[in-house]
Amino acid sequence: MRTFIAIKLPPNALLLQVIADLKAQLVTEPVKWVNTNSLHLTLKFLGETSPVQVAGVKAALTGLAASFKPFRIFPGSTGYFKSRGMPRVLYISFIEADPLVKLAGEIDRLLEPLGFEQEKRPYTPHLTLARIKYLNNKETFYKAAAGYKNLVLPAVTVGDVYYYQSTLTQSGPQYNELLKLPLAG
Repeated sequence: MRTFIAIKLPPNALLLQVIADLKAQLVTEPVKWVNTNSLHLTLKFLGETSPVQVAGVKAALTGLAASFKPFRIFPGSTGYFKSRGMPRVLYISFIEADPLVKLAGEIDRLLEPLGFEQEKRPYTPHLTLARIKYLNNKETFYKAAAGYKNLVLPAVTVGDVYYYQSTLTQSGPQYNELLKLPLAG
């Protein structure tokens, strides 16, 4: 099964408005929007995971959650990741997210003995809004993304870590919660 570790981000009214505005600006673009009921901030994507690894991940996360206290993170601006010169992911960044970066780093370190390779790139906290295969008009996309460079959204309190199974379907990924752990350190 495909699995990943994340933090749920229930959408607030301001975030939903930003997404609606972006959708309206990019209505002619073949952009695949993330379901707002499934918004999450991925801490580590594990990919194919055996039943033995699932049990190990659950044990490792249980110990880790006991050592972290709840904390707050702050949404920043919109941005995008490129691949081969083309925007591929539209996201909202996070600022003042040191506890989140530390949590992701600890997860990465703890899961390596279970067969999950550590990330080579530094962790970049971001909330994926949309995925892009191609664009009809790059300038329209760049203008829409730049319109939220000074985004002001409420802080998000991180109190739980989730372990999910991801099943790919024609209507998009379906997430099944395998474990919810409150941060209790």
